[in-house]
Amino acid sequence: KDELVLGFAKQVASLVSNEGSTAINGNFRSALALFEFLSRYGIGYVVDPVTPYAELSENKEAIDFIQFPAQTLAFKAGDCDDISILYSAMLEAIGVQTAFITAPGHIYMAFALGMDPEVARKTFLKPDDLIFREGETWVPVEITLVKDGFIKAWQIGAKEWRETSQNGTAEFFPIRDAWEVYE
Repeated sequence: KDELVLGFAKQVASLVSNEGSTAINGNFRSALALFEFLSRYGIGYVVDPVTPYAELSENKEAIDFIQFPAQTLAFKAGDCDDISILYSAMLEAIGVQTAFITAPGHIYMAFALGMDPEVARKTFLKPDDLIFREGETWVPVEITLVKDGFIKAWQIGAKEWRETSQNGTAEFFPIRDAWEVYE
């Protein structure tokens, strides 16, 4: 609901909706454009020196410092949770569903394609790089790699998902479900 985040997200989304091929899924184009915006804007990944997520996530009593999305934009930096929150907030601001994915010592995110899983399996060259849950297709993104490009961030996010979901250590939290509990 932050005006700065809404403004950036809607401006980027309007550029994408007016240009480019409509053969590419709209949610995918918007997510790619917002990712590139964050990269060009200069958002960088830094480990929080006071409350690193990797350490705090192991302690159920610990409280992590989490930046608001506007703070991450202002600081142009954040740790894995801060950048995941910013990217998710921007996507949600334009109507793209998102989710947080946790793994031991780490958090990253995914966005919904709004595409039937069967269609996605036929559309994408590597359907193993997607997440299929409850009739929806999700794209996992390792947002800490914002400076390395969208494709690499997607590939690494997919690899992390495959490894941690296979060994049972991944958790998937759709943001809209969380809003029902934590308005």
